[in-house]
Amino acid sequence: AAGGLNGVVRVWEVATGRASFDLEPGAPAPVRFIAFSPDGERIATAVGQGTFRLWEAKTGKPISEPFPVEASFADLVFSNDGRRILTAGTPGGRLLDGRTGELIGEPFGAGAVRSARFSADGTRIVTASNSKGVIIWDATTLQPLTETFAHPGVRTVKAEFSPDGRFVRSEVSTN
Repeated sequence: AAGGLNGVVRVWEVATGRASFDLEPGAPAPVRFIAFSPDGERIATAVGQGTFRLWEAKTGKPISEPFPVEASFADLVFSNDGRRILTAGTPGGRLLDGRTGELIGEPFGAGAVRSARFSADGTRIVTASNSKGVIIWDATTLQPLTETFAHPGVRTVKAEFSPDGRFVRSEVSTN
């Protein structure tokens, strides 16, 4: 799938190299993120300054109506089991139902959250933010499990768990 500056997502058939259908997420703004569910059944889109929508991957039919999630998007990812979706942006991270697209709970991780990732087993979330560094969260309660791991003098732009969940790696930027 490829997103355009006009808010349209084109889904391509790999075997033929032809466009299968277009998704119109509901905002005439640049497509920021596209994510396929692990089973390939759903597509999540993030457009412009915060419009989220969930789609059937085989037909392109919408599962959810377009709705605002973030003031701006910085990340979008499904959990390994496809049951949940994480978004990152401003004013923080958001958890959504991976089948319906409905919001679960309140935003977590105040400020500009640059990335959010699930642990492989789906029990934890790691976020990276400009001002708060790296924090690990309980994926059910959305409460922090750790103090902030900070990188003094730089912005943390990405964090993710190692495959076994024992470690976290992070990336920083001086810009």
